[in-house]
Amino acid sequence: MLGLLLVSPSWAAEPCGNFPNKILVTSPVSIENAFNDYQNSRYKNSTGDSILLCFTSFSTFPGDVLKSLSLVNTSSLPVYIEGLNIKTDATLTNAPLLNFGGSKPIIFSKNKLSCSSKQNTIGIKLAGESHQIQESEILNCGVGAQVEGNKMQVGPNNIIHDNGIGVKIASGSGNLVQKNSVYMNNNSNDYEYSQNEGIELAAGANSNIQLPILFNKDGEIANTDDNILVYPEGVVDLPADNEPPVLAAFSMELVDSQGKAQIDLVRKDLYPQEAGEVSLSGLEVYQGREFFADANCLAEGNAMKCQIPMTQGKKDKKAVLLFHHPEFGSSTYSLRFNLNGPGVVSAPSMDAPGVVGVPSLPPPAPGEEEKSDGGSGIGVGSPSGEAPATILAGGIGATGAPGGVKSGGCGASLNANASPSSLSILLSLSLFLTLLAYRRRVRGSKVRGSAVRGSKVLGSRPQFFLDLSN
Repeated sequence: MLGLLLVSPSWAAEPCGNFPNKILVTSPVSIENAFNDYQNSRYKNSTGDSILLCFTSFSTFPGDVLKSLSLVNTSSLPVYIEGLNIKTDATLTNAPLLNFGGSKPIIFSKNKLSCSSKQNTIGIKLAGESHQIQESEILNCGVGAQVEGNKMQVGPNNIIHDNGIGVKIASGSGNLVQKNSVYMNNNSNDYEYSQNEGIELAAGANSNIQLPILFNKDGEIANTDDNILVYPEGVVDLPADNEPPVLAAFSMELVDSQGKAQIDLVRKDLYPQEAGEVSLSGLEVYQGREFFADANCLAEGNAMKCQIPMTQGKKDKKAVLLFHHPEFGSSTYSLRFNLNGPGVVSAPSMDAPGVVGVPSLPPPAPGEEEKSDGGSGIGVGSPSGEAPATILAGGIGATGAPGGVKSGGCGASLNANASPSSLSILLSLSLFLTLLAYRRRVRGSKVRGSAVRGSKVLGSRPQFFLDLSN
């Protein structure tokens, strides 16, 4: 099983929670001074293994920033930045609002930044190596987050929306864009929110990572909005969202040799409609509005078989896939596909005609295969040239052969002109003997539960039918 491990620093849970030396933001100068003086010992945590720039403000409104603010980490420690709520002034163009660099990590977490317009602005630029943006919101910029380095992580839990381009990997390799909400990013001002407007990879970035080739449920190369999921045999419906899910499978062919697949829901229904301009049906959305699941995959050569958990709430939702390579980093979004529910599954084929829902029987004990179970042959001669009526009792060894059958089946040759009372007695006796044989056969055996938890599976109660068509 292949996958990526997103590693966060051990202190990343709530580093600023009880930190006493918080920085009060009264103007952009407060931020600039802290960035310039970040190695001051007052900003080190209690164990001395990280630097905490924990900002706070009396205002809930974003503070205007008139120029680009930079921090290049040349220390030997990771720098953690939290609590900023800022936006660019209209005069700031052709420069990033925040510019981070250096070879030691800068972790930008729980912040909000916005631009005054999408024209020639970058929300945050990551240069150098190993920086991370997490649990932050970036909006209304030309590019929300731009990466120009190696081993950066954009994610998890960022909300990057209403930019020209959400995330741009401009250069470098091994950069991950993982478990975010990236939506309504539109550089062309139309109503098609394309994959590359959500996550753009410049030529050569992330080693030109290639998306896998997705297959639809019929095993053919998938097209946009194809159904891709295949369900275990017997699953005819999906469980409710509060019940254990069903594991649905899909397949893809790897272009790069290994990696991990992430599924994001498109959620076009959550896109706001601009008054009267376009309806939801007119939107074309190919960006991940909501993280759904990491697929559980096994690779066999270039083929990858994957499973994801499905419930009613995810049925027929449109989704896209991101592919994460352990060395190259993340791809852009895949084509859009449909998370279809299971189709109606027909009953398994039966040995005896006219029998539905025959239960599976345990195998006979060793040496029992050749034994006759003393079946009752009740022979009542039929008129010459007329076929005897046949009794099929639960499909258990019922052949209709006069004079007895194996495994307790009751083969009865009946005269169609026999009196109703005689026929009734014979039928009742035949059914009784068949049921008795069936109980002897299955007594003491254990029935295994369905392997599909939480799903609705075709019933397996024994059903008995009379076939008097002859």
